[in-house]
Amino acid sequence: MPAEPTATQPAREEVTEAEIHWEYAANLYWLGYDLASAVNRAALGAHEEGIVHSVRQSWWHAKELGFTEPSITGKLKMLKDDAEAAPAWYWNRERRDEYIRELYSVSAEIERLAIVHQPRFRSSGEG
Repeated sequence: MPAEPTATQPAREEVTEAEIHWEYAANLYWLGYDLASAVNRAALGAHEEGIVHSVRQSWWHAKELGFTEPSITGKLKMLKDDAEAAPAWYWNRERRDEYIRELYSVSAEIERLAIVHQPRFRSSGEG
C-alpha cells in the first residue's frame, strides 16, 4: 500500500489500464524499436551516445503512451539520466550488461501490461 502523501510528497495518481494510450500505435511501435535498439547498441559495443539516444527516445515514447509505473518510466528515466551523465570509461562490458538487464525488465513489464490489455493474445501463430 502506498504511503500517505505529506506536505513535501504530493499524492501519486495511479494510472489505470484504461489511461494507457494503446491506440497510439506509432508510439508503441517506436517504444519497442528504441528499447531493442538500446539493447543492441549496448550488446554490440556501440558508442555510448547511441545508447543514450535510444534510452531517451524509449522514455519519451513511454511517457507519451501514458505509462507512469516506476518499473517503466521511472526506470527508463533513471537509465537515461545515468547514461547522460556517465563518462566514456563508464561503458565497460559489465555496465553494458547491467543496462541490457534493466532494459529487458522494462520490456517485460510493458509486455505484461500489453498481454493484459489484449486477453486473447497469442505469442505465436503455431497451434
